[in-house]
Formats: sequence, C-alpha cells, structure tokens
Amino acid sequence: MPAKKKNWADKLTDAMEKMAPVFDQPILASVRDGFIALMPLIIVGALVLVVLQFPLCFRDEAACYFESVLPEHIASSLWSVFSVTFGLLSLYVVISVSYA
Repeated sequence: MPAKKKNWADKLTDAMEKMAPVFDQPILASVRDGFIALMPLIIVGALVLVVLQFPLCFRDEAACYFESVLPEHIASSLWSVFSVTFGLLSLYVVISVSYA
C-alpha cells in the first residue's frame, strides 16, 4: 500500500516542528511577546477606523462615509483614538518589545 500523500496542513505542521527551536530563542520570543501585547491597541484602532470610514453610499461622492453623519465632536474624538493607537504604534512597539 503506497504512503499517503501529505496535504499542505501536514507539511506546514512538520515545518513548524522543525523550526520550533529557532522560535524559542530569547530575542525572537521577546519580539513575538511584544507584538502580542500590542494586539488590543491594533484591534481598537482598526475598529475605530472601520466605523469612521464605513461606506454609506456607493457613488463617487466625498461625503459618503459614516464619519459625515456623525456630530463633529464625536468624529474628532474617534479620529483622536485612531491617531493615538496607530500614530504612536512605533513607540508602543519599542516599549513593548523592550519590556518583553
């Protein structure tokens, strides 16, 4: 009986098992843990951007986004949240990876 041909998931699993010692190095582990710690900030910033830029119409008009129907103070507050999360992301990465 011939050997069963491996699918892509089995090949990927085998490759990951072979690469496991490399990923357990302290430097790579700290980079991984630092980026994992940033995931909540990235998710919050991405969700705010989706809310602000959600299309309400599908024509070629400039004011077709959800941002245009929000009151100005709410839209500017949401843009501030986006700016704090994504605008300072490099600073957060440096702090998070250094701490890890």
